[in-house]
Amino acid sequence: MDKLAFCLVLLSACNKGTGTTGGPQGEGGGGAGTNTGGASAMGGFGGSEVPGCNTENVCRLYDGETCGVCPDCPFGIPECGACGVDDACGTDDACTCEVCQGTCSNSPCNFDGVCVYYEEGCQCDDCTSDPLCSWYSR
Repeated sequence: MDKLAFCLVLLSACNKGTGTTGGPQGEGGGGAGTNTGGASAMGGFGGSEVPGCNTENVCRLYDGETCGVCPDCPFGIPECGACGVDDACGTDDACTCEVCQGTCSNSPCNFDGVCVYYEEGCQCDDCTSDPLCSWYSR
């Protein structure tokens, strides 16, 4: 085998995906520790992230992540406006929950045009017109 043929065989072997690093795009794969890789029959991302999302298990709306789209931002978490089932404001409640009105009434407002549900209360200008604050009146 000449040198060029050997290099082509070696290069070909290096380009094959594995189950731990994700296969080529469209084949899915293991996803390198993330849960975004799809089965090969599903045509998944092959371990790459969803565009516009990070996959570090932290929902960062202020960095452009979107609730219900990004794996870190499912609708059922406080960062996306979820409210717990009990009558006390706790870590399972966003500041936009009615039960947290007293607790979050002094929360800082960042005036960036995006309601950060977990940190800003309905008294903040960013949140007053948000549908999750429809219960709130000034």
